[in-house]
Amino acid sequence: MIAERQGHSNFTQMQELNWTSSSIRTVDLIPVDQFRNVCNVNLQNNNLTSFSGLVYLPNVKVLCLNYNHIESIMPRLKPQSHLTNRQLLYQKVPSSGYGQQGISKINRDITSNENLPPIMHNLEVLHLGYNGICNLIQLQLNRLRNLKFLFLQGNEISHVEGLDNLLVLQELVVDHNRIRAFNDSAFAKPSSLLELHLEENRLRELNNLQPLVKLEKLFLGYNKIQDIAELEKLDGLSSLRELTVYGNPICRKMLHRHMLIFRLPNLQMLDGIPVNSDDRAKAEFHFSELQAKKNSTIWKGDGAITLDLVMNTMHLKRQNAMFCGRLKTQRLFHSFCLILTLILVRSCCQLSCGWWIIWPSESISHKDNKYNSAWWT
Repeated sequence: MIAERQGHSNFTQMQELNWTSSSIRTVDLIPVDQFRNVCNVNLQNNNLTSFSGLVYLPNVKVLCLNYNHIESIMPRLKPQSHLTNRQLLYQKVPSSGYGQQGISKINRDITSNENLPPIMHNLEVLHLGYNGICNLIQLQLNRLRNLKFLFLQGNEISHVEGLDNLLVLQELVVDHNRIRAFNDSAFAKPSSLLELHLEENRLRELNNLQPLVKLEKLFLGYNKIQDIAELEKLDGLSSLRELTVYGNPICRKMLHRHMLIFRLPNLQMLDGIPVNSDDRAKAEFHFSELQAKKNSTIWKGDGAITLDLVMNTMHLKRQNAMFCGRLKTQRLFHSFCLILTLILVRSCCQLSCGWWIIWPSESISHKDNKYNSAWWT
């Protein structure tokens, strides 16, 4: 079939295998050595249920299997009587994962990721979107030890699990799934993950994200987060530079932006809007006001006043004193300017008209508002 499509039977120079929408169910590339230079495979929109013969391609870096029916990397085992000669041959290869019929399905799901050796050592980018995947452990992704970018959008995933051995994974996309929360084993090990996409899920809480110490981009739009305390759990993600939370119930209160900007010092983009110095200054002012109101509670039980309230009061007194000092200085300055102006007027009059201004010996009368002084030449 490949020879018919390519028009030749020499595949040693082939670098890309692109067969989309071809109703392919299995892939058998024999002899595999002729496909050793294939590095990019695109088999979107087919009927594959496993990686099939693709696992034996030694140099594949990018594998796109969106819109298939992938259940696992390796095909499901059939009863001994239904195995073909080719499958019996594969069964003898330890790295293929065959030959484990004696293990129950449950035990196999639990132990397979730990016991099975890694495969596809050069694979870095894997697309498995819209495959109906619901069990990541059964998928055996832990065997792809050098995977850097994993796309699982549009599936039926409810738990993030079975990714412990992907130590160099940098980007994980699980948008449009059924994730409600993260269990303790989701990100149990310190991860190299830099970008995590979780939009359009069912998240209500943000627990167990602390191991993601290198995370720089987190996308949480269109989930079910409604408590601002859940967003406060992002404090531990000190490297976070970009964050989206739009489309969550918490955004209706318009309280989250100031809090997130204040708590995440390296944040540069929030909900697609850049965070500048003015935003950070406003956030600090807004948050300090909230803290002042929160800390101004008087303990009526023993009549004690919190230390924060005392400090806030002292700060307000200092500000008031500074304001009064500035006001007094301004008044003195205005008086000085008035006196200086009168002196200048007197000097001008002496020089031009020869008139002498005699300063009044009495104050201004408040009744008729006239000077009680004599003017003469």
